[in-house]
Amino acid sequence: MVRLNNSSSQIQNTFQAVFRDCPRNEHKSVTQQGEQYFKADGWLAKFLDSPTGASLTAMSSKPSFWVPVSDLLRPDIHNFNLFGFLQLFTLCCFILVLVVLLIDHADYLLQAWPVRNLHRVTSQNLLWARFRRQLSGRKLEDAVQRAYSDYTKQGKPFAIKADLDHWMLMLPLESMKEWCNLPADQLSFMNYVENVTSRFHGLAIPLLVNFNVVIGHVYHVHSLVLRDADEFLPSFFGNPSSKEWTKFNPIEVVSNVLMHYATSLVLGPKFSRDPILMQHITSHVLGIEEVVNEFARWPRVLYPLLWRLSPVHRKFRSNISLIRKKVVPEIKRRVQLLRLGEPTGEDLSMLTIFLKQALKEGLLSKREDPKTEEKDIESLFMKTLFHIYEVWGPITPLLSAMLVRCMASPEYIDALREEVSGSLESHGGWHSNFLAYTPKLESFMRESLRLYAPISVSVSRRLNTPLRIDSLDMNLPKGTCIGIPTKCVHADPMNYPDPTTFDGYRFYDADSNTCTARASTASEKFLAFSYGTGLCPGRFIGVKVSEILLAKILLDFDMQFISKDQEFPSYVLLENTWSWLDTNFTAQVRSRR
Repeated sequence: MVRLNNSSSQIQNTFQAVFRDCPRNEHKSVTQQGEQYFKADGWLAKFLDSPTGASLTAMSSKPSFWVPVSDLLRPDIHNFNLFGFLQLFTLCCFILVLVVLLIDHADYLLQAWPVRNLHRVTSQNLLWARFRRQLSGRKLEDAVQRAYSDYTKQGKPFAIKADLDHWMLMLPLESMKEWCNLPADQLSFMNYVENVTSRFHGLAIPLLVNFNVVIGHVYHVHSLVLRDADEFLPSFFGNPSSKEWTKFNPIEVVSNVLMHYATSLVLGPKFSRDPILMQHITSHVLGIEEVVNEFARWPRVLYPLLWRLSPVHRKFRSNISLIRKKVVPEIKRRVQLLRLGEPTGEDLSMLTIFLKQALKEGLLSKREDPKTEEKDIESLFMKTLFHIYEVWGPITPLLSAMLVRCMASPEYIDALREEVSGSLESHGGWHSNFLAYTPKLESFMRESLRLYAPISVSVSRRLNTPLRIDSLDMNLPKGTCIGIPTKCVHADPMNYPDPTTFDGYRFYDADSNTCTARASTASEKFLAFSYGTGLCPGRFIGVKVSEILLAKILLDFDMQFISKDQEFPSYVLLENTWSWLDTNFTAQVRSRR
């Protein structure tokens, strides 16, 4: 039974239900009786005293009216009215919600099936998981650290949550020797990246390019970051004077500089000088996380609807359309020039380099094919946007942490300035290979990568074939994603003494004035750039850009905390394995020129 309050509208609805259920030959008398009571003063009392009202009150001993649930589930299609329509609509909505919840629950169980017998670092509570409650920050960090101590250190695997109910298997460090150097046709980092992006409806990017081609033009990378730093840094800092301090947000400044640099590197310098285009590119890159978070709030079965109807996604797609109007014609122009064999001159942008490689390897047809041309161009366009995000993403949190660490430990600033200035003077200035002679800066960079790596998981792979790991007595099926809890490995006292303390000279040998290992060099205990055959190909770009920008900032600007009470801000660990400094942080800067 459905309870109704004694309100006028609900009395009328109940009267209509009685009218509908009574014999047709009594409709006229019931209607006349009802109209008399509705029009008269004190109609409610009179109606309840009437035979019709008495029949209604007899349905319950309580002073309220009850309507059988069967009335809601069996609308009368012969006398269909607004009330009947609402009944049917409510019933359909209920069934639809129930179906979506059942599909979502089945999908959750299916995703968790490969790790069903393992410890899982998540909310653990099924109800919380269904309402998209995620661990983050200190709670997540503590949970991962406990799992590392209780399982990884005991030679056992555990599982963590990545994006969109995607599970990753965290394997013990000792097992890495069995699989990290296997060929890409068995397990692959790029396969892992493609699998992750394919989960974001509308953002699936086929990553078929070779970063090593770009690394071959390292001088271009070097000169480009110098050019962008000289042009953009002062304005992003707020054009500070040499006499007065100006407040700034380190994360915002670094993000803006690297957004422009990433655009210069991928598309070319003239595109990063277009303020309207940069506004849209920035909105796109920063909006990716917002889009992913919006997906994460809803069942996977609703993703296609969300992509088309959600305000967040509609805004995101609209912004892509605006970028497409400027970038796609440029892609078509460059493809046409390359197909005609025209020289590209000094164009060393990633886009042009990748187009040359794609034509060479047959990934892009040497002649225009009307059937596939539009699809190929669209794929190149989305890939171009993704590479801007890919250059910007890992470097931004790292360089931000390095800047803030200099302010938190100002004793490093003078030493690094002296070393960089000496190297510049001795080796021919900024366009020389001066970074090869700055071991303290190299050590500072490597220690920052150890303690403030932008990802908490690395050596990530996705299995293309089933894999047997003998040391764990485990058979992993095809499609399993595996990795190593890097942040925990770097904070393990068995690997580094006093691991939670930042020591900028940890890798510096004062006797030989050298850095014991380059910042880009990986080892079994230093996994910031992965390890084995999946070693990050863009690590050289990331290290060089970070070191040059840090050197430029230290020599051109003074930075400090606003007050003596400020400390190094908290580092936020996210359930998608990313780590970021607290973005609500303000410092002050002034020019040294």
